[in-house]
Amino acid sequence: MTTTEAARAALAEALGDRRILLVVDDVWNRAHLDPFLHGARNTTRLITTRFDRELPETAVRQRVDAMRSNEALALLSCELPRDQISTLAEPMGKLTTRLGEWAQLLKLANGFLRDRVCKHRMSLKRAIADLNNRFDARGFTALDDAKVRDYDTRHRSVSL
Repeated sequence: MTTTEAARAALAEALGDRRILLVVDDVWNRAHLDPFLHGARNTTRLITTRFDRELPETAVRQRVDAMRSNEALALLSCELPRDQISTLAEPMGKLTTRLGEWAQLLKLANGFLRDRVCKHRMSLKRAIADLNNRFDARGFTALDDAKVRDYDTRHRSVSL
């Protein structure tokens, strides 16, 4: 296919009248969603997005509940030394609360902590303090990767 329109038409034709669930994940821009909305009258579309305004007016919206505290702690703790996590339950819990139990931010914070603890041999206690100091000084965007400039690298950024 050489155009979006040709790809859209080919997708609609391939779906035909079959009953299919089509998942369109992580929509950031309505223009990227539009090709998936045409034809295929028996296709049900599940669209995930952080940006409600990008959904069609007629879309049925289903808000997804926020992550639970124990889920947030598990994400923040992933691949960190268990022995250190068990002794730092309170600071880790406070950090998950500070991060609003937001998955993207927890994942970035986990990467920061793993880098400090595993690569630079810093104690987890010191790494948590360092992270909190960075947030105090620059806010949550302190973890943003300076190379993040576009849609494809947004997973390394809070602000994009």
